[in-house]
Amino acid sequence: MLKIRKRTLFGLSGVFLLSFMLFSCKPGNRLHVPQNQTQKYLIVEDELTPTSTDEVTQKNGVTYQPFQNKIKNAQADILVGRVKIKKSKITYDLASRKMSVSGVAHVYSDQKNELSSTDFLLESSHQPDEGQFDLKAEKNIKANSSEKPIVRAQVTCLSLNNKDEFDCSRAVVDFFIAYKKQVFTEQMELIQKKPKTPTDDVLVVSEDISKADHKNDEIQPEGTEDSIDGRYQGSAETADLGEVFKDDEAPDKVIVNVRAKPADQAAPDKKEKPLTKDLHQTKDGDIRPINQAIGFPDNGRLRNATSLLEKQKALDDKAFFEISNPASNRYYSTYETAELLIRMSQTLNQLSSRKLYISAISQKIGGKVSPHLSHQIGLDADIAYPATQNHVKFPVVVQMNSRLYSPSSYSVAQTYELFKYAFKQQDIKVDRIFADRTIKIALCNYAKTKGEFLSADKDLVTNLFQNIDHVDGHGDHFHIRLKCSSYDPACRQKLYAVNNGCH
Repeated sequence: MLKIRKRTLFGLSGVFLLSFMLFSCKPGNRLHVPQNQTQKYLIVEDELTPTSTDEVTQKNGVTYQPFQNKIKNAQADILVGRVKIKKSKITYDLASRKMSVSGVAHVYSDQKNELSSTDFLLESSHQPDEGQFDLKAEKNIKANSSEKPIVRAQVTCLSLNNKDEFDCSRAVVDFFIAYKKQVFTEQMELIQKKPKTPTDDVLVVSEDISKADHKNDEIQPEGTEDSIDGRYQGSAETADLGEVFKDDEAPDKVIVNVRAKPADQAAPDKKEKPLTKDLHQTKDGDIRPINQAIGFPDNGRLRNATSLLEKQKALDDKAFFEISNPASNRYYSTYETAELLIRMSQTLNQLSSRKLYISAISQKIGGKVSPHLSHQIGLDADIAYPATQNHVKFPVVVQMNSRLYSPSSYSVAQTYELFKYAFKQQDIKVDRIFADRTIKIALCNYAKTKGEFLSADKDLVTNLFQNIDHVDGHGDHFHIRLKCSSYDPACRQKLYAVNNGCH
């Protein structure tokens, strides 16, 4: 149950007590804010909800990509689906930004047999510009993981107030449990069903943020992909496990075979340099924002947005891409998205001396924008198929209604090479490409003719086609979506319906 309390106020002339408590019987309507109640007096209390399940991901006869059962951390493999947090309770004070989390952690074997359990109480506070922070144990005692599980946690805030400051009235908690020299994790979230105000909750965005006229759009309205909810990026992949368990036994006694940090993490002069909580300087001297993509591609927002238009101006005559209809203000993205689009444009220029024509990405603060269902967190971009005629920017390869296919309007070879290049990137991960099924068939036939499935790149090519899906409205452009980056812990993945690639 959520409670709202007015704090006790102390004056010089005396002590005045003002308190009240509001209750609601309806789940999902636990938080109500009177007009005279300000955000700084709110105390949120609730239970945590798991973000994923280890059950078979099937729905209505469709099989979806499985949830992860192991996360590759730089220091150790972290096991997923082997811990259950029960009797959880979370309290968050927006005035002090202090969080307290309690519960019982149960550790299970692969065969679902309970191995051990332990009570825990973790707490800490964060600064307004901190989107992530550690939860510390109530008592600073060096725990022994061979006797009982050790529970620690890191929090990722999902909410922003109208000053663009983090609060954790919506939050993801990544629990790290060390037991008998193994590390387990469970990811849970605090879901505030009813937001305080539309501007306070990060996932509540106006239906159409921009009033720009979309009548000049060169693309068709898009359909939606077949997917289910996955995990938040969270902090399991990037957490310093030695730091997480630093108040306990030595890391090599808590965790088996702790891997050394990678060279770029171990050498301070080679790693990225944090400038502020929201900005890093890369090894090449570039300034990159972090904590940008928040929520789902079709239900979220974008902060610290990267402007592809500014990138285009900075590159000047070395910009091998063009933004369609820049007046619509939909050229904002994450840092990785902008970087990939620039790389793809350079590749296409090498192939054909043509520009990469880009339509919608996201608006500056993300959220819904007509006619798209996604494009909300800066990870989606609509791109023209490489045309065969110089005066055509967005060739209509497949007519939406008639399904008429015009193979001579675009280059199958250049489209294939562009897709393959995108999936080949190691530092930027492509999640999905949405294209018309007729175009996918043409690409499959091209790859088979070229012997690509028997080449040294056969695994890359197989993965490529297993991640191209048909979605209505992609006959005159394709839609590329990136995976959540480790720089965006509040970003949440989708799990897509499994397809058969080229079979």
